[in-house]
Amino acid sequence: MRIRVLFVCHGNICRSTMAEYVMKALVNKSGLSDTFFIDSAATSREEIGNPVHYGTRHKLEEVGIYCGNHKARQMQKHEYDEYDYIIGMDSANMRNLNRMLKNDPEEKLYKFLTFAGSGRDIADPWYTGNFDETYEDIQEGCEGFLDYLEKLGITSVELLPVFAMADEARLTREGRVNYWGYNTIGFFAPENRYWSGRPGTTPVSEFRDMV
Repeated sequence: MRIRVLFVCHGNICRSTMAEYVMKALVNKSGLSDTFFIDSAATSREEIGNPVHYGTRHKLEEVGIYCGNHKARQMQKHEYDEYDYIIGMDSANMRNLNRMLKNDPEEKLYKFLTFAGSGRDIADPWYTGNFDETYEDIQEGCEGFLDYLEKLGITSVELLPVFAMADEARLTREGRVNYWGYNTIGFFAPENRYWSGRPGTTPVSEFRDMV
């Protein structure tokens, strides 16, 4: 099981596409590619089948990111059940997504720059022509999103169920520890060695609080 992320904008040729490929590059650089499935889509049907906007493509190439033969597509309602995070670029995207997804009953919708501590929109470069500014905002959002996930304890280990503890030297040096996992023999039996040892807790109480 991987962390599934869907970036969404109006047409899926500028902002959400840029976010998809910037995020892929970031998690790849962090050694976390196998932990994520990342895609992008549109709220509208206006650009379906069209390639990445040349401004987005040129900006990504400028920073060494290849966006392949991506074609715009519209998000489908059934995808709500398939993604953990559905991330809109601006207030209009969020309104459209809430309408499409019945007001987000599972609280999967996020406005992108909230992960960077801001409520502002990411301006659409289709109108502004400023792909540099859009890239800077998206880079900020991607870094904030990854930082948010890491603070939840998500590093090289995917979401539960976890079959092994992440204790690689690199992660230990960075202060990242995933405490809990499942015994692969007794699938539903948590292993005591994953207990944090925090005062006032036991392996059983910590596991119950977590799930």
